[in-house]
Amino acid sequence: GDVLNDGCVGMSAGQTQIILVEETHAKRTMPPEVLPSFKHGPALYVWVDSVDETRSKIADPVIAEMVTGYGTWELFVESRIGLIIFAEKLSQEMKMAS
Repeated sequence: GDVLNDGCVGMSAGQTQIILVEETHAKRTMPPEVLPSFKHGPALYVWVDSVDETRSKIADPVIAEMVTGYGTWELFVESRIGLIIFAEKLSQEMKMAS
C-alpha cells in the first residue's frame, strides 16, 4: 500500500479502496465525539455524491460532521453495524467557502 500520511495507510484495487488509520491519526483528524465508536470496531468510509441527499435518506443518528482540509464534507453516522462516514468530494469553490 501507499502511505497517505502519518498514521494512515491505504490500498486500492480498481475502484475499491481500504484505508487503515491509527488511533493517533483519528484523534488528530476526526471530531472527538466519534472516537468512542472505534472501540466497537472499524468504521466504513463511503463516498457519496451528496451528503445532504444521504442525510435525508438515513434513519440512524448523525453524531458529527465536518469539512476536512483535504476537500471532503464528512457525515459521521452511528448505525447498527457501527460507525459509517459518508464523504462528499467538494468543489474548489465549496472548499474556499468553508
